[in-house]
Amino acid sequence: MLEFLTGTLKVAAIIAAVCMIPTVLRFVRFIFKRLALCVKLRRWCRKNGYSLTPAHFMWLFATKHGKRYDFYIELPDMVYAVKLWNTRGVTEELTFTSDGCVQSCFYTRIPVYIMGLLWFSRDAKKQRVPRYEMTRRDAYRATPILLLHPAPYDVHCPDNPFLHLPGSVGQVNGMHIHSLHSLITPPKQPQE
Repeated sequence: MLEFLTGTLKVAAIIAAVCMIPTVLRFVRFIFKRLALCVKLRRWCRKNGYSLTPAHFMWLFATKHGKRYDFYIELPDMVYAVKLWNTRGVTEELTFTSDGCVQSCFYTRIPVYIMGLLWFSRDAKKQRVPRYEMTRRDAYRATPILLLHPAPYDVHCPDNPFLHLPGSVGQVNGMHIHSLHSLITPPKQPQE
């Protein structure tokens, strides 16, 4: 009787471990993406002579649920106050509304053996984008930025219905919405 029970517990432990693999992989991916973000931002700041100042100790692993901005980038004539907004990555679509809310829709792949992969969307609830606190003395010259990282598949904003990532897609609650690529890439000058 006890041998059956220990065998059943082993099977249950194996099933629990297999079920946890997607969550662990998502967390590992999040850590690697944020470390790559840190390297790219620091390299960009060093190259252009800017300074990156963290606003709190765990700034690199902050999520959208914090109450204040995560770091500041000091340029010669202005300061970027940056809030990191984590997304699911290429399977998520964000829609910012004019009343300061965001609707996220993420896509899931289901293997269908006859047709290949079938994509279907699952809509999440609409949530408010909070107003974040500025913790600097020179907040009057700061430009607030909402940095979507990892960048989602697409972003829709009522201010600019025809512009999508990469690039700034508009504003929500007074914050400019950017991906990492659109933040560190200088805007192209029109050719004459």
